[in-house]
Amino acid sequence: MAQAESDEKRRSKSRSHPQPYSPSWVNHLTAWVDRRSWPSWSWYLGLWLILVIVLVAALWIEGVHPVGKVFPAQLFMPAMIALFLAMIHFLDNRAEAALTTLRPALKATEEEYDQLRYQLTTLPAWPTILASLATMAAIYLIGFLTGETDSALEALAGSPIAATLVWIVYWIGWWVFGAFAYHSIHQLRQIDYIYSRHTRICLFAMSPLYAFSPVTALTAVTLAIATYGWTALNPDNLTNPVSIALILLINGLALVVFAWPLLGTRRMLAKEKAQRLDQVSLRLEGVFSQMHERIDRGEIEGLEDLTKVMSVLETERDTLEAISTWPWQPETLRYLVTALLLPLLLWIIQYVVQLVVGS
Repeated sequence: MAQAESDEKRRSKSRSHPQPYSPSWVNHLTAWVDRRSWPSWSWYLGLWLILVIVLVAALWIEGVHPVGKVFPAQLFMPAMIALFLAMIHFLDNRAEAALTTLRPALKATEEEYDQLRYQLTTLPAWPTILASLATMAAIYLIGFLTGETDSALEALAGSPIAATLVWIVYWIGWWVFGAFAYHSIHQLRQIDYIYSRHTRICLFAMSPLYAFSPVTALTAVTLAIATYGWTALNPDNLTNPVSIALILLINGLALVVFAWPLLGTRRMLAKEKAQRLDQVSLRLEGVFSQMHERIDRGEIEGLEDLTKVMSVLETERDTLEAISTWPWQPETLRYLVTALLLPLLLWIIQYVVQLVVGS
């Protein structure tokens, strides 16, 4: 309830300023969920259960499968619809929280901040629709050229009513995925824009700069979940080098999704660090010059003070050199790489063990 009130206050505040575009159907959906009294996750879980019940009940009623028999794929397709919608909602909330954390380091007025928040958490209406249509068109074209889509869906259905329902859920899934893909591109671009255009860099106050790395990491993990979920339903893919290469390619893409919006900040941090180190080096050079002049003149007194100054500057230099210019916590990258590679590694080990035992 408190979350819903907070979201309503946020929307009321945003209405006080003209917004650059109308919100998408996804934002209307998440706003509707936020106004409900139940936790948001329960609505997406309920959506998944409803879709599963409708698909499975059709097969049972028509007698295609005995009551109680469920194909994993009939659970997976509705799960992907619910997952992508839930992750858009969750990522928007996390992105807004990250922007709040970054606020002390932002060079933005209150009105500019409100615009950044809106663009970060709101998709434009028509581009979102076009992205979903483009995704569906691409999938249809691939299926038409290869014929794999028809055979896969026929295996899931087996009767006219069930086949129609499977087709509907299948295309809803690609519609939602298109929205999620566009959401990822849009939000990650906004993160890059916020970092590169509105963020004040301070090497000794790095915590706010880590704010968006969990958002990009979660986006990458969501992409990997869909890939590994489909692979789990089709384990034979792991015997196909092309499928393994595709999984590795998607994992590489997930790493790009994680790092790309943050690389601009990394460059700014590296530039700031280099400038600060250059300043320290120039000061050290000045101290050494003074020491040499005094030594040449035989003025030993005062060298201890210069030595103390040099020690302070060396400490500053060592401190600067120890500062990482990567805008994420080390454990964030470690957890992400583990999430991306561990399932694939376990499957490869299992496959090798089966080959050894079978031989």
